[in-house]
Amino acid sequence: MASPRPVAGVIVYVIRQFPDQRKVLFLKRSGGQHKDVWWPVGGTPEAGEEPLQTALRELREETGFRPDQLFSFGMEIPHADSSKALVTFVAFVDATTPVALNYEHSDYQWRSGAEAVNQVPGHSKLYLEHLRAGFIVSSPAADLEIDLNPPHSD
Repeated sequence: MASPRPVAGVIVYVIRQFPDQRKVLFLKRSGGQHKDVWWPVGGTPEAGEEPLQTALRELREETGFRPDQLFSFGMEIPHADSSKALVTFVAFVDATTPVALNYEHSDYQWRSGAEAVNQVPGHSKLYLEHLRAGFIVSSPAADLEIDLNPPHSD
């Protein structure tokens, strides 16, 4: 979902299939103004980087994951600065690959859709409910999938 506003950052909700249900990954920040707060994967674009490149880089840096499937979130999450945009993705990852945290995080938790909705502040529940309904308890819409292997031009 493209925005005419400059992109301030990306969010990547990471989903894994467990034996009983799908769960979403939350990471505990190890420092800065959000120390000890639980967040999804996220970050800011480097110079010249497109949001998709940022999402894939941040996912790899913060967790060690490469997505099996990647989707557009299908809903805009507002940035604190309304003149800027956040671009949000949902990554489905392999059930056997371990989480490999980097220095930015001290812990992680896999949470069910209901746990995710209930752990965020009131103004964020709408977005986590969208995630729960559209990606965790049901399969995501095919038109939201991002092709991770686009054809090469010669």
